[in-house]
Amino acid sequence: MTKQVLYELVGDGVEFVFDRIIETEILQDIPIIGTAVKLCTIGDTWRDKSFGKKVNTFLTALDEVPQKEREKFKESIKNNKIENEKLCEKILMSLENITDISKAEIIADLFIAYLDKEISSTDFRRCVDVVCNNFVDDIDVFTTTQVFHDEYGDLERFQIESLISSPFIFEEEKDSMHSRKRDGYSDDDLEAPTIYSSTPLGDTFKKARIHGCKLRQEAKKNS
Repeated sequence: MTKQVLYELVGDGVEFVFDRIIETEILQDIPIIGTAVKLCTIGDTWRDKSFGKKVNTFLTALDEVPQKEREKFKESIKNNKIENEKLCEKILMSLENITDISKAEIIADLFIAYLDKEISSTDFRRCVDVVCNNFVDDIDVFTTTQVFHDEYGDLERFQIESLISSPFIFEEEKDSMHSRKRDGYSDDDLEAPTIYSSTPLGDTFKKARIHGCKLRQEAKKNS
């Protein structure tokens, strides 16, 4: 996005965002997107302009998808209009509420993966909620970090301990003292440490986000 485009977005939020909606091929067949954005961006407040930037970041990421995939995604949208309108309403509400603009790109990657059938509608919505409710740097680290049988100290070292309370990481069941004694542990080591692993949803999120990002990167290399 050029500085001139950014300036236009800040100066004329409503008109620019609405035009970007119309220009984005993948979303042309979802009327709710244009209508909802126009309603949400009425006015000229800082909040309106901030929302416009987040929508533009999301749309710019979608536009980076290769042309071949765009055609496939457009066909998918035509065949599932009701479901996709519901998802796009979710996206718009999420974009309005996020406090870090880079999360808009993460949501775009997940939506690309959804359109490419790499993630279900339900898991897409769940993942978007987790992205919205957690610190973006932790989400970025989690995307490229394997969490499997790790102790709390490991998660602290990765700097993703805050995600323990999220649907992406779960606490595994501890071994009982009896079983540890049976396995030969000393009395000092009978208290099993708490260990953590990625949940199935966490693994789905990683796969979907990386897939969406990879499609966009491939398009940039070939452009």
